[in-house]
Amino acid sequence: MILAALYLLLRALLAHATFRDRIAGLSALLALGIGVAFVAACVGRWVDWWEVVGALRLPPLRPYSESLTYGNPSAVMTMSVLLTAAAAAHLGLGTRGRRVAVIGLVALAAAVTLLSGSRAGWLAVGVAILVVALARIASPAGRRALRGLLGTRSRRLGVVALAVAGGAAGLVLAPGSSSESAPVARPSARATSRLPAGCSRRRRSRAWAPAVGWWTASR
Repeated sequence: MILAALYLLLRALLAHATFRDRIAGLSALLALGIGVAFVAACVGRWVDWWEVVGALRLPPLRPYSESLTYGNPSAVMTMSVLLTAAAAAHLGLGTRGRRVAVIGLVALAAAVTLLSGSRAGWLAVGVAILVVALARIASPAGRRALRGLLGTRSRRLGVVALAVAGGAAGLVLAPGSSSESAPVARPSARATSRLPAGCSRRRRSRAWAPAVGWWTASR
């Protein structure tokens, strides 16, 4: 009932140009703020993880299930993608500055989507992009634009190379299926030197070693 009332209120506000422009501008600011905050939080978590591992290795996605205040990384990804879509629709591509802003917001939302580690979110975004692309191609203007985009052999090869690179990136980022045991990394002396009082190095090492071992075995 409350959600329905809020939806009707939002629809009534969006019917007025003044409120519509301000809400769309607010969505761009929120998309930027949430994206930057989430990426910065993940980088901070990675720094802690590198200190525990004691070496500069490929860090895991969704470290410590970082979710800001949303309770789940997937929720952060959802907010980022939806706000970015609304902001991109409002800004458009009319000027160079607007194009740069849209590209920046889309790149930031893509980074949030990747760092969230949400496979369901990745699938949903991929399906949404595919549906939008097919709907665009189905129109006469879209078909003309596609023929112009792929008019030369070099462009067609570029699209194929991009698809292959995307598939390779997916295979690299996907968790491995090998059942071979991997060596367990031990926390570094620098990390254990900052342990709180009452927590011994051996105790923290026993707590961290299985988690690090499971992660390295899944790569």
